[in-house]
Amino acid sequence: MSKLWPNGIQHDNVLLFLSDAAPYMKKAGKSLKVFYSKMIHVTCAAHGLHRIAEQVRDHFSTVDKVIGNCKKVFKKAPTRVEIFKIEAPGICLPPDPIITRWGSWINAAIYYCENLITVRRVIEKLDEDDAVSIKKTKKYIVKPGLESNLAYIKSNFTILVEGINKLQRKGLSLITVLKIIEDIEESLKSLRGEAGTIVKNKFKTVFENNNGLSTLKRISKILSGEEENSELDGDLEKLTSDDIVFFKYSPITSVDVERSFSTYKSLLTDNRRNFKFENLAKHFIIQCQALKGPNEVCTFLNNYFLTEVPPHVKGLHIFSDGCSGQNKNNTYIEFEYAANKPGTVVAYEWIDGLIKEEFKLGKPSGVTPLLPTTSAYSGKISINSKKLKMLKN
Repeated sequence: MSKLWPNGIQHDNVLLFLSDAAPYMKKAGKSLKVFYSKMIHVTCAAHGLHRIAEQVRDHFSTVDKVIGNCKKVFKKAPTRVEIFKIEAPGICLPPDPIITRWGSWINAAIYYCENLITVRRVIEKLDEDDAVSIKKTKKYIVKPGLESNLAYIKSNFTILVEGINKLQRKGLSLITVLKIIEDIEESLKSLRGEAGTIVKNKFKTVFENNNGLSTLKRISKILSGEEENSELDGDLEKLTSDDIVFFKYSPITSVDVERSFSTYKSLLTDNRRNFKFENLAKHFIIQCQALKGPNEVCTFLNNYFLTEVPPHVKGLHIFSDGCSGQNKNNTYIEFEYAANKPGTVVAYEWIDGLIKEEFKLGKPSGVTPLLPTTSAYSGKISINSKKLKMLKN
């Protein structure tokens, strides 16, 4: 906090503390309330929905064993993968869910619900003596009740995955994110049977223990006009009317923080033995600052060529993927042509591949290349000088 307010911490300006639901974070939230009296502590709603999804996984043990063993069958096994592609063309390989990745197990269960007959047929063609995972998969994939369990999961718990995905979007208002949670709650109320009761109780436990969320629900009703004459009492007693306004786009998920952890982990990995400050600055732009759109890629590379490449360098080899869902590669080629930089583009099927296509940059007759309309960065170096100073320190 002293970094934000070097002339003295403004305790009354700290309104929200967002964390996961770990016990030590809850204790930290209670302790911080002593220093920041207006602060509301909220635990991540996406984490909460994932904990409910984990409860689903714990209840359907047979489905879990099928998913866990079947993913091992095709991992690092090119021969089996080839058999799968021949027997099931057009169908993706069985998913490889990660327990800590939100909702990935339910997505895997949905896959098996839609493709169980095909996967079962492929597994039957494999020799169970080749691997223990094949033997176990053959055992569990024919268990009675597997089909009904998969149908129950897809029918009733797909909404958990959809809710997690919606909560990960940026720029959502508080009213919108709370509506997502309310819709999930209403959907789970209709569940019957043992599994339904367990999941409903888990949902109730998770969100009732999130005390700050109930406070945000009151604020949401005030902002939406549902409580026009409501008094700011109880948990809202110390907040002013101006403080309430700042909660209009209040986050209730720690998605951005989780993503930053992954970014810094890739930057500061243990196997890096030499990382010059100049290169760190460029990685910092790419991973933390840049939007990574066509404009940003073109202007960043252009800045690098103009300022960093020595004059004696006569040629550069630029490698990129061939993703059809992105337009950065085409835009950059057009950008280089528009900048009047003659050259030859060599397109390889992969790095150092044997198959290649070579063509000259030429302007199509009557066609104007699509170029970036705005510069992503300004100045000699594509990073804010204050951030550079902070990195050096």
